[in-house]
This record gives sequence, structure tokens and C-alpha cells, in this order.
Amino acid sequence: MCGRFALINNPLLLMSLFDLPPEEGFKPVYNIAPSFIVLAAYVRDGEVAMGRKTWNYKPHWAKKEMKAVINARMETAFEKPYFRSAIKRHRCIVPATGFFEWKPPGPGEKGKTPVFIRSADSEKELLLGGLFDGDGLAICTKQASKRMEPIHDRMPVIIPPDFAEAWLKSEERSELEAIVEGSEDVGHAYPVSRDVNSPAVNTEALLEPVGEPFF
Repeated sequence: MCGRFALINNPLLLMSLFDLPPEEGFKPVYNIAPSFIVLAAYVRDGEVAMGRKTWNYKPHWAKKEMKAVINARMETAFEKPYFRSAIKRHRCIVPATGFFEWKPPGPGEKGKTPVFIRSADSEKELLLGGLFDGDGLAICTKQASKRMEPIHDRMPVIIPPDFAEAWLKSEERSELEAIVEGSEDVGHAYPVSRDVNSPAVNTEALLEPVGEPFF
């Protein structure tokens, strides 16, 4: 799954891909949690635009008692009624400096270890694939790569820049599945402070390593 991420700079890669203006009044957020309002790129009136949506997805037709979710499993998104319309017609890209996961304890360890995971190029943001309905979005996930498996068995779909436009605009399921299959791997992962466990904590120190990197 993907339950926390960070975005500490204006998403330059995303802006350059679609000639988008910088976000006015941008402020870094080091600990983005579910229900937060996040930046996302999506197609609006035939053009790619960047706006803000809530990281909490619930289709417009859902009954009141149905729960909102933050992730959509790509293995079943095309079949599940909850996601089927959105994955076909309403996809988005969520820029992130990196994301957090919690590594299970090893021998002699107590509790899960929070880990920050980012691209091999520390200057390049990740383009996380997502889907949306109205003002709410979910981040798409897939089975973890070999590199990620020791930390978590799931990871977000990371869209390669060359396929960003196709992810947003394609109407072909086979093309979208190929993008997921060829999605980017992560490059660096290292333990960080347990302070990240609280969504109320939002400081630069959350991205500082507190031990040796995992890769």
C-alpha cells in the first residue's frame, strides 16, 4: 500500500512534461497522510491541468455506509465496480518527493521501522499513478519489486515520464496495463524517525536517515 508520502518542492518534472505553471504559494509537506489535500495532474476539458484533490477516494454513487479508500490495487481495478469507471476515464498523477513504508521487525527488533523511499535521482520527484472521482483520489498500487519486497509487499505505481501523457489520456486497457507492468522501481530507502507515525508532525527532520540505508 501507500499510506504516507512527502512533497517538498514544486513538482518541476510534472510541470515540464505538461508545460504547467508552478503552484502559487507552494509549501513543503513532509508527512502527507490520508484525507490531506494533495496536488495532482489530470485531464480537464481535454487538457492536462494541475489542481488539488483530497487523498480519500469514494465513487460518487457509493452509499453512505461504504468506506472511502486511499489505494486502488491495479490487479483488480478494471473489474471492481468501485474503481472500474475511474481507472478507465479519470486517472491522475500525484507528484511525490518520496513515500514512507513500515518495515516489519527483524530478529531481536521491536515494532515496525518507518522507511523513506525515493528515486535513485534524489532531485527527481516520483510520478505516482492515481485515479479520482470528483474531488477525491486514490493512489494505484502494484506488487512490490524485488528491491521493495523486504520492506513491504506493495508499492505505488510509479509512472515513467515518457508514459505520463498516455497514463492520463489513453483509452486502451492494454496500454495502461503495460505502463503498470513497466512502472519505475525505487532507488533509495533508509530508516527515519518514528515521529512520522503521527500525521501531526510535519518537519524536515522526518526525511533525515537515522540508520544505514536498506538500498
